[in-house]
Amino acid sequence: MYKPRNVKENSHFINAKVVKMMLSAMGKTERQVEEDLGWSTTSLKLYLSYKSKLSNDRLNQLATYLHQDNPSFLVNYNPTKKQLKKYQEEQERKIKQKEKAKAEPANNELTSKLLDQLVALINAVNKLEQTQRDYSNDVINQFQQIKQSNSVINEKIDKLIEINDKHQNYLVGELNKIKLSNHFNR
Repeated sequence: MYKPRNVKENSHFINAKVVKMMLSAMGKTERQVEEDLGWSTTSLKLYLSYKSKLSNDRLNQLATYLHQDNPSFLVNYNPTKKQLKKYQEEQERKIKQKEKAKAEPANNELTSKLLDQLVALINAVNKLEQTQRDYSNDVINQFQQIKQSNSVINEKIDKLIEINDKHQNYLVGELNKIKLSNHFNR
């Protein structure tokens, strides 16, 4: 049995040619096999492209699915340098992806803090705008009250002027009567 270097023991490269030939003979696609076995999508594709190794459990599941009594028939014990390179590159990509994922929580935390601060600033701006609207409404209301008061005052002044004019006309009339009576009494 093939023993891989510096990876999980009990994992195997798949014999892609044999498996693809068997799937073709059965009229099955990679996606159908993944669904039938309950594997995640693209897992069989990763095995067949030498980007991932098959565990003993998965090897046994696949052998049973393909009606093989001997699971070792599906194992590639002598992968080529090209196949090993593909596997190594995929492992390096996964390591980089994990490192990036570890860095993302810090970025997510920073983003979360910035969003919290942004929300607080927006709330403060909204509160200031509301305060400004309230003050503006108060000024407008006071102005309208003053305008109404001025209107009432102007009406009263007009009424006083009218009354004063009537009194003045009355007095002028009375004075004219007195002048006329003095004029005729002479």
